Amino acid sequence: MAVHCSLYLSSKRPLSALLTAVLLCLFSISGSARAELPRYSMHLGLRGGGHLVFDDFRLTKGTMRGELANGGLVGLTIGGYPVHWFGLEATTDLILSHSNMGGRNSTLLAGLDILLTLSTTSFAPHISAGGGAYVNVDGSHGVAHAAFGRWGLGLRGKITDWLVFRVDVRHLITRGYSENAHNMTATSGFDFLVINDTSPDTDGDGVRDTFDACPNIPGEEALSGCKDSDGDTVPNHRDQCVDVPGPKEHGLCVFGRAATLSEVRNRCAKIRKLGCPDTDGDGVADIEDTCPKIRGLDYLQGCPDADGDSVPDTTDQCRLRAGSIDRAGCPDTDDDEVIDDADKCPKVPGPKDNHGCPEPAALPDDSGDKDSDSED
Repeated sequence: MAVHCSLYLSSKRPLSALLTAVLLCLFSISGSARAELPRYSMHLGLRGGGHLVFDDFRLTKGTMRGELANGGLVGLTIGGYPVHWFGLEATTDLILSHSNMGGRNSTLLAGLDILLTLSTTSFAPHISAGGGAYVNVDGSHGVAHAAFGRWGLGLRGKITDWLVFRVDVRHLITRGYSENAHNMTATSGFDFLVINDTSPDTDGDGVRDTFDACPNIPGEEALSGCKDSDGDTVPNHRDQCVDVPGPKEHGLCVFGRAATLSEVRNRCAKIRKLGCPDTDGDGVADIEDTCPKIRGLDYLQGCPDADGDSVPDTTDQCRLRAGSIDRAGCPDTDDDEVIDDADKCPKVPGPKDNHGCPEPAALPDDSGDKDSDSED
């Protein structure tokens, strides 16, 4: 693939124009490359380039001999990427230039930056931000320093498993003994990877086997290399409804991604069917929900219980009054097996054949025979 990048500089705002052009160029280079940069690495770097001064910038007070001019730059870097998208890097550069008075001016540029990689392609652009200090090391001009902040754009390109080519353009904002100054560094060089993920990518999905939860099946990087057929963010090997999309929050429960979402995390332990739809949102998947369109309770297979007596409304004959399970959800105050609605004596136990009321008391027998007085 051939890539062409052209940089057009405005005479009024050369720094802004250059950074904009570099950003467009970096994205055009990285657009169609394969995912090959390591998932984690540590590097030592060597680079060279130039330091451009856009404003008067003097480190040493009271003399023009300490004023920096455009010059060359050589530097060393040490840094690492604990994950592919985030890195931390320390830099030390030596600026070789001349002051406006013609004298030699050697200045160190030391800084610390964070790096955010915008993709994992073999040519990946990144954004950097950080700060540091200029330190004048030329004894004839005295020792002086000035702090700076900076941001920039760059590109990393993989050459081998242990060698990465890179280009960086950074905008520096500082203040010496005069007004604020805007400078720029442009460098190119190589990062030598002293620690690197060199495991193979068996399925060719861009996720190396070390980090691939499904190393033999091509999948998605966001799902640790696993496939998701129904697009619900639950990988197929965990999805119990592979071809029917479930709630996307289920995907947060996979690989522990719900750690920062307390509401979702509390539900993860209750999900029995990962990746399955839940129409009424009660946490019971439709395939297990006896009442799939009515929000209900987990222990009642997804059906509601209006009176809280553990009898689902679908079978509760007294939906709004709490009862017992063996009375079909209806109350039986005197526990005589006749529900209150049919019990003519709801507070006094009695037999069913007497409508829940006790039998009338027998009359006394005064005659001394075997029959009661009512039978004499």
